[in-house]
Amino acid sequence: MNQHFDFLSEDLHQRVLQHFENNKNSHSWIFNNLGVWGEGLNHGSTGSVGVLDLGDLKYEILDQFVTVDSLFKNIDYEKTSAFLHMWLPGSHINFHTDHDERTETVASATIYLNDWNWNWGGLFLYEDDTGSHWIFPHMNKLVWFKPPVWHSVSMITQAAEWPRLSIQIFFKGRD
Repeated sequence: MNQHFDFLSEDLHQRVLQHFENNKNSHSWIFNNLGVWGEGLNHGSTGSVGVLDLGDLKYEILDQFVTVDSLFKNIDYEKTSAFLHMWLPGSHINFHTDHDERTETVASATIYLNDWNWNWGGLFLYEDDTGSHWIFPHMNKLVWFKPPVWHSVSMITQAAEWPRLSIQIFFKGRD
């Protein structure tokens, strides 16, 4: 599991948060409980995760990755999906690997966007050869890996005072 703090520039981070503010009450959101994630991934959730297109911000965010690893130099931006996620109380995602034989994912990444409290849930859980682990969603922290890695997000508690905001990216290679 790869982690980087202060991943987005301050300006880009603020523009992504402004994109959320500008759209938080719009009809632009799609929700995981409407089948967006596929069968079983949100089984047991009592809350929803809103998914919002990033528009042109997607390309600026993807440009940041070339400084992280040479793997990202062979990414097809058009095939790569990147969305802002708004995790509401009661939402979570069950264990899965991000591996899809139809659309080969070369890497998966999450960028945490806002302040978060330990007691609100929303931890990134994963398992690798060394055992089971968790990652706290620190603001502007990048977590990325090469699938398949079994991972999930623990349930957001009812105590959460605001939604947990993150960007989820599924990188696709060039043909």
